[in-house]
Amino acid sequence: MPACTTDVKTVSNVDAAYGRKLDWLLVSVDLGYRHSSGLVVTNEATYLKMDEVVHSLRAAFASTGVSTEFVTEESAVPAATASFRPTQMLNIRVSSHTKDMGNPNAFTLKCEVRGAATQKRIWLSTITFEASQTAGTRLLRAASKKAADNFADNLVGRLRQDRLI
Repeated sequence: MPACTTDVKTVSNVDAAYGRKLDWLLVSVDLGYRHSSGLVVTNEATYLKMDEVVHSLRAAFASTGVSTEFVTEESAVPAATASFRPTQMLNIRVSSHTKDMGNPNAFTLKCEVRGAATQKRIWLSTITFEASQTAGTRLLRAASKKAADNFADNLVGRLRQDRLI
C-alpha cells in the first residue's frame, strides 16, 4: 500500500520521543455534521459518508496488527474507553472546508493520536482534499467511497511512514 495517494495532500508531525507502536487504538470520527451521515455536498450526493469512512478505516487497519474500535458520536467515547481500554486514541475531525456555489469544493481533516492515559499528543496530521481534486467528481455518488478509501489509505500510509505501525 502506498504511503499517500495522489488524490489528497497529507502532512504529519510525530513526537520522536514516543517510543512505541500503536496497539489498542480507539478511533473517534466526527465529520462535523450532527444531522447528517457525512460531509454533504448536495441533497443528492455526499462526498464523505460516515459509514464509508469507518468501513474504509477498518479495512486499512486490518492488516496492521493494530486493534481498533470505532465511535462516531462524542458521547460514546467514555463507554468505549471503559470497555475497549485503548492505549492510544485517534480523533478525526473536519478542521476546515470551503464552498463553491454552496457545495464543499475543498476540505481538510485533522487527525490526532493521543496517549489514552496521558492525553499527550503523539501524532498530528492534516489530510486535505483540494478543490481541483474534488470539483470534477463531487456530484458523483460513487466519489464518496473513493474519497473514503483514499482518506483511509493516506492515514494508515502516513502512520506507517511515521513508524507508528
